[in-house]
Amino acid sequence: MDSAIALIILGGAIAAALLFAILRFLRIYREIQARRNGLDDKETRTAFRNKKCKTLVVLGSGGHTSEMLHMVSQLDTSRYDPIVYIVADTDHTSIQRLQANPELHKNDTIVHKIPRSREVGQSFTSSFITTIYALIHAIVLTIQIRPELVLCNGPGTCVPVILGAWLIRMAGFPCQFLFCESFCRVETLSLTGKLLYPIVDCFIVHWQELHQKYPKSHLSSTFVVNQNQQ
Repeated sequence: MDSAIALIILGGAIAAALLFAILRFLRIYREIQARRNGLDDKETRTAFRNKKCKTLVVLGSGGHTSEMLHMVSQLDTSRYDPIVYIVADTDHTSIQRLQANPELHKNDTIVHKIPRSREVGQSFTSSFITTIYALIHAIVLTIQIRPELVLCNGPGTCVPVILGAWLIRMAGFPCQFLFCESFCRVETLSLTGKLLYPIVDCFIVHWQELHQKYPKSHLSSTFVVNQNQQ
């Protein structure tokens, strides 16, 4: 037990040092880019608002993927473009569902894979290590993509992605986070929802019971209506 606690503490210290170094690097990188473009902070933010919004979509697997693909199909592609997808490296069905949808999967569609944070039945100690591993991959990936909007509704896969994108925003790059809770969550939030509720910009629920418990959430019946119309 003591060795497990020591491992967790050591992992946390390494992760904190790594995150600090990455954040510092991103701030320096952003300052260099701003000087090259000859723009100050206000002008940079305005430039981002006036261009298309690069959107990063996390496909959670199973029913989460079905709901997310339905949401993405309603996006205005003249505004939200390009759309880049992220899936867990052990999730094969999400890619198949995306490829089976010609409206969403085109020749230039980009799909990235990251390690899954936690498998079903995985122990706490090992899941802590795999989460750190997934977080590092997510940080590197979000630095490469630099999304302006992150959409997610899935299980633990989206947690390291949101944290990675949060670092991007802390460094000064415009980025907004939207989490849409699963339609099947009527009275309680999912574990991922509980973790992300305090930090995302927009948290969507579909049931009045949840909206009353979490007043910062946004109640939306759009998904329900569209599903019934199909």
